[in-house]
Formats: sequence, C-alpha cells, structure tokens
Amino acid sequence: MITRGVDTTTATEAETWAGYAQEYSKLRSLDPYMMHASQVVDMACIEETSRVLIPFCGGGIELDTLQRRGFRPRDVIGLDGSRPMLSLVGSDYGFPVELIQADLNEPHAKWGIRCEPDRFICSNGLYALRDPAAFLGRLAALAAPGAILVVSTPKPDPDPFAVLREHLDGVRLRGGDPDAEKARLLDLFGAVLAWNERLRELYGLGYQPDKDELYRLFDASPWEIQWYSEAYAGQNHAIRAVLQT
Repeated sequence: MITRGVDTTTATEAETWAGYAQEYSKLRSLDPYMMHASQVVDMACIEETSRVLIPFCGGGIELDTLQRRGFRPRDVIGLDGSRPMLSLVGSDYGFPVELIQADLNEPHAKWGIRCEPDRFICSNGLYALRDPAAFLGRLAALAAPGAILVVSTPKPDPDPFAVLREHLDGVRLRGGDPDAEKARLLDLFGAVLAWNERLRELYGLGYQPDKDELYRLFDASPWEIQWYSEAYAGQNHAIRAVLQT
C-alpha cells in the first residue's frame, strides 16, 4: 500500500506504466531477475539495525528478496514515481515497509524521507534520471554516516535476450524443457520490450555508461566505490560504494 507521495505522472505516463507493470509482473520470477535481486541485496550488507532506502523500487523484487532470504532490517522505504509499479508490492514482509510515490528527479526534500537511511539499493534506475550526479548527491544528503550504496545499472547497448538465454540455461540444468519454456516466454518478452520502447519514447534512452564513465561519475560524488562486478546476465554494472567522511 502506498503510504505517502504525490502523483506527478501525466495520463500518458500512467497508461504506459500500467501496461509495463502488467507484463513485468509475469517475468519477475525468472532466474536472472531473482539472481540479480539476491546479488544487490547481498552487496548491501544489511543488518538488523539497517534503515534501507530503495529508490526505483518498482514492483518490490528487492523487498521480496529480503523476506525470502531472511533479512529483518529495522525498516525499509521504497520510492518510485510509478503508482502502477508500486501497486505490485506486497503487504506483509515481516519488517516495516513504507512506500512513497516520488519523482526522483526532484530535490530530495520533496521525497518525504523522515529518517537517515544507512543502506541504499538502486537497481535499474540511473538511466531514468535527468542528472545522475545530482541524484547521488541527494542520496548523500539523506544518508547516515558510513552509509552503503549499491547501484546496478545497464551497460551501453544491453542485450535484453541475454536474460532469456540465462534463464533457459537454468531450466536446462534443472532437467526442464528449455524449448517449451522459450516458446512460453517469447511473447511475454516481446510485450515487455514493446512497453520498454514506449518508455524510451517518453523519457529518452537515458544514462547507460561504460565502466570508466561510471567510475568517473562516482569519483566526482560523495560516494567511494568499494566493489565492482557484473550483474543481470552480464548486462549491468553492479557497484557497492560507501559515503565518504
């Protein structure tokens, strides 16, 4: 349930996000989605005292992962600009969750955050921002001393079908029928890609840096990168950074 926030989306944006959310919800249980969520949650080093902020929380896959993996943070705040995506989030996780609809291109004072988070998980969100550098500064302004930030963001020209291939490899290893699974999923992937195209038409291609560019972004920010890896079927950069003192 969305607890607070202001809906600033246009009718066209709302319609597009609703269509995307409907199709996305059918794919979120695929192996690469689940493994990606587990990877970013593990990188955040969450403890029982952690106050976790998840910008671009979308349908709540990181929340699902926290619950499934047995994490019990002090509390979690999920932020997203899309009401249809937030509507996919569950209601009972075993730890306090607050969902806020907010435009993350706006100054952080408009987000309505009432605590100092010490963990941030930002998956597949930087590309939707007008100014990623300003966004990193906004997170730093909210953060508790020593906070950890995990970011996963697409590389240039990602291959969306790499996710499908990785999932089918997993099906094969488990003794399933990858051909039947591929036939089942191809139409779904096509629908998601069509909605992705509509989102690109609305918002533009967005920020998709190579590794050097991503490091330059963080070098100029209040955050210091501690760890780098690939994620999401090799299509994303994944980094863990700590707030500099």
